[in-house]
Amino acid sequence: MKINLIRLGNEISYLRKKRQLTQYKLSTQLCTQALISKIEQGQVLPSVEILYKISIRLKVPFQSLFKALIYERQDYYDHLFEYLDLMSFHQNYNEIYTLCQSELKKKNAEDITNQILEYYTVSSYFLGNTSFKATLDQLDKLLESDVHYHHYSSETIQINKANLYTDQAMYNQAFTLYESVISEHKDCPNFNSFKIKVYYDQAIAFYKERKFYYSLDSIENGIKHSIKHHDMRYLGHLYKLKADNMTELSYDNENKQSTLLMADIFFELYDYNNHLKKARHRLNNIHS
Repeated sequence: MKINLIRLGNEISYLRKKRQLTQYKLSTQLCTQALISKIEQGQVLPSVEILYKISIRLKVPFQSLFKALIYERQDYYDHLFEYLDLMSFHQNYNEIYTLCQSELKKKNAEDITNQILEYYTVSSYFLGNTSFKATLDQLDKLLESDVHYHHYSSETIQINKANLYTDQAMYNQAFTLYESVISEHKDCPNFNSFKIKVYYDQAIAFYKERKFYYSLDSIENGIKHSIKHHDMRYLGHLYKLKADNMTELSYDNENKQSTLLMADIFFELYDYNNHLKKARHRLNNIHS
């Protein structure tokens, strides 16, 4: 067990902005603005009394802030979910299923269990172990829970449902869910990265429905979002899908080749296999 001041600070900062409070308003008749600033930067450990009063002002249970401060094996699960995200994007469902099956045998906090169940449920479907309806029912059950691992867990569940609809060629249902998440705005770097993947998933769905111009629009939005947030992890895949759409639309070969060149550049800059190897190494170096 260890104290995680950075995680606590990030949590308080996120919740304060969500409640549309300035640091000054949060500190009023509680402490100094300077103290709130230092807490959010992870420089100061607040007293239990201050932390309790902050939780009241932010309208969250005290336990949720305490959990952010003192969380057993937090690094392990942060790295685990990073690793599962990488494997999910590249559809390594066998490994996801086996790893999650092992994790679900452990006694974990409810938010961690729910997060693992999400990966497990989706991988089980794509491996043919679970029916479409049973998978949707399980995801809806997770969606109804108030206990989530991060601030956008409900959005990841919605996108997993959308991808299931896409797999079943139920495109209207899928697009409704894609758009509902794209319209969300959260002051969270991880959510912004996730949103790029949503644009990619949406573009894939349009491509499968043979709506190639719509797919290109989603791709361009994904590229713009990547540039805006300085995140290149999906750019190679976005440019490759763009080239696939251009082929279907009979674009001239020069434009298509330049797009494929961009894809190759970003695949080289963000080497998936290398990132997966590093994520696996980080995970293995933490004793579970």
